[in-house]
Amino acid sequence: MIYRYRARNADGKAINGVISAYSQEQVVQQLRGQGLVPIAITQDQETEKESLLEKM
Repeated sequence: MIYRYRARNADGKAINGVISAYSQEQVVQQLRGQGLVPIAITQDQETEKESLLEKM
């Protein structure tokens, strides 16, 4: 699945991005592994709809 996130780096700068993961927990682990502190994580609904259409 694709997730959109907002996080802060070590300097406190806000960063927005997109990441692929199986769950929100995995997103948190990946972001923390990159030295980022997650603020918000949402599943990208548009990408999921496109994936479903591609399967048809």
